[in-house]
Amino acid sequence: MSTLFTGGPIQTPLDEKRCWRTDRLVANHLFARYGVPLLDAAATNADVALAPCWIPPETDALRPEPWWERASGRDVTSWPTPEARWNVSWTPSVWLNPPWGTGKTGTPAWIDRALLELDAQRVCRILLLVPEATDTAWWWKAAERATEVVSLGRIAYCRPSGERISAPPQGSTLFVL
Repeated sequence: MSTLFTGGPIQTPLDEKRCWRTDRLVANHLFARYGVPLLDAAATNADVALAPCWIPPETDALRPEPWWERASGRDVTSWPTPEARWNVSWTPSVWLNPPWGTGKTGTPAWIDRALLELDAQRVCRILLLVPEATDTAWWWKAAERATEVVSLGRIAYCRPSGERISAPPQGSTLFVL
């Protein structure tokens, strides 16, 4: 039996909660301010990707290989080869709304992976949407590296089916890394 997440009137099985996705209205508002990213690093499929390129779950964006090596999408040919990358000043921006949670595939692992891409200068900016969990070490790790920290409050998300649901009981934070 699945553990239930209770947030007001909704009850969602934990495995589905980890697949909630960003509402396109919220994403469009953020992209109007920060620009449209080239890569969605945690899209579950092409239909829900919020960028022209995405990393499908089966290729596992948490692995240490560069994200651009595993990207799929309409504009994936615009990603440079490793050789060409050194000859041009080109680094993409990334949207990342990772699966929430703890453990080896939870939010802390995704923050570590995002910082690895930044440190290796394989991406220029990451828009990272996570729970507003100021009582956790991983939240402060991201905050320390961010150029902007934006508290979004309780924003609505979408179920894997696309159905818009009421906001979770916890707010969300956007880190601009």
